[in-house]
Amino acid sequence: MRPRVVLTVLAILLAALFLLSPRRPAAWPSHSPCRKRAAWDGSITATGAQILALEGWRFAKQDSTDGRATWKITTRYGPGSGGNQGSLMENSILAATALQEPPPRFSVQTIQPPPPWPA
Repeated sequence: MRPRVVLTVLAILLAALFLLSPRRPAAWPSHSPCRKRAAWDGSITATGAQILALEGWRFAKQDSTDGRATWKITTRYGPGSGGNQGSLMENSILAATALQEPPPRFSVQTIQPPPPWPA
């Protein structure tokens, strides 16, 4: 019984450490309102936080990032079947950041209107 309690406490501590960690990735524009193929080229700046890295999620050959502040990304359709076009696939930018001064503020600029999300 004692090992189970220790493992439960350890799991809670690890979850708290992850949730309170100043380095958490933020993804954007995943789950965007975009319903057709479109370019989402853009940039990000931070105040009160340092952008450690930008990485692409589901990048294709034409997508790119400088790893620090800018990217070029286009939504695209996945493979279809029976001659039909596939669904629009999600792809995104992942930003790894480190908190410097609370509260951090992020400014994201794209060539598309921003999706509705909490500020």
